[in-house]
Amino acid sequence: MRLVKLLNRGEHLRTLLWTFIKSFQALPYVALLILMLFFIYAVIGMQMFGKIRLDASTQINRNNNFRTFFSASLVLFRSATGEAWQEILLDCVNGMET
Repeated sequence: MRLVKLLNRGEHLRTLLWTFIKSFQALPYVALLILMLFFIYAVIGMQMFGKIRLDASTQINRNNNFRTFFSASLVLFRSATGEAWQEILLDCVNGMET
């Protein structure tokens, strides 16, 4: 009830909340775009880095590799969120050289 009274008095607050609600309508399209990009890059990663030797002392190990689509997607998610992406990059580059 207080929220309704507050919205009736504050035009700026109503505009802000309306903009916030409208922005959620575009959220599924943004999520779909991100999923498509992850799919494309996971397939490319499987083709380029799928044969790298797994080593427990590097970031390309049993749990973190490009051998399957699911694990490639997890590596991409970890890289996108900033978790040790530099080490993953360097280990992929070093793994391709050998």
